[in-house]
Amino acid sequence: MNYVEIIGPAGAGKTTLKNHLVNGDHIISNQNALDAAIRHSIPLPSVVTQTLPNMMCKFYWDHVLSRRYQVQFEKEYSQTSYVFNKIGQLDHRSSFPERYFQIASEFIAVRDLLSGQSSYSKSIREKTMLFDEGLIQYMSTIIRLGSETLVEQYFNQTPMPDLVINIDCSSKIALDRQNQRNKGKASSLTALDRERAIERLEQSRNHFDLICNQLEDENIPTITINSELYSPKECAEVIKNHSNWIKQ
Repeated sequence: MNYVEIIGPAGAGKTTLKNHLVNGDHIISNQNALDAAIRHSIPLPSVVTQTLPNMMCKFYWDHVLSRRYQVQFEKEYSQTSYVFNKIGQLDHRSSFPERYFQIASEFIAVRDLLSGQSSYSKSIREKTMLFDEGLIQYMSTIIRLGSETLVEQYFNQTPMPDLVINIDCSSKIALDRQNQRNKGKASSLTALDRERAIERLEQSRNHFDLICNQLEDENIPTITINSELYSPKECAEVIKNHSNWIKQ
């Protein structure tokens, strides 16, 4: 599959940019693809699964599919899974490493859907899959908490995108945006005062620059754009004009 990931510090505008890039003809979000993967995995006729409420699909994912795909990821990417567990021990947030494995499970589910032989799989196979919170995004946490060895292990085995979009803005703006949005501040910042939160965001911005440099060393193209300088629509147009992966 054509796999593009948007990375950047919390509040930079990853989700907003994704919403401006996604279109039905060429680009599909990982959330929409995951929903399709879940519905195609439920052992019922497609005329039934396509009309199931989202709540039922989420239940099936949480209690049946998620663990199945996590096991598959751990078998295929054992080094990455090892890093997940090590970083989870160092991360003070109670949802880790579970959150890492959740993203990994979603990636495998979408990948397997696209490799299938169903008519739907074939219809979306040539589209670009756009992730706004994927496996590369978590490299920032691994750089912050882990050793150089863990970073190298993660980078060497984790499936890499065809393109990475690094969306950036000043740390103060990013924090102000988080305070204004419905989902609030990132979990890594909730216990910090404003000054320390800005310091953490600045550290995160530096980490994403390092990630892009490392990706480019491996011939993985990256685009960095500052969401303070462009509106979300303008950001999307700039990216479309500079990338073969994001089709017009």
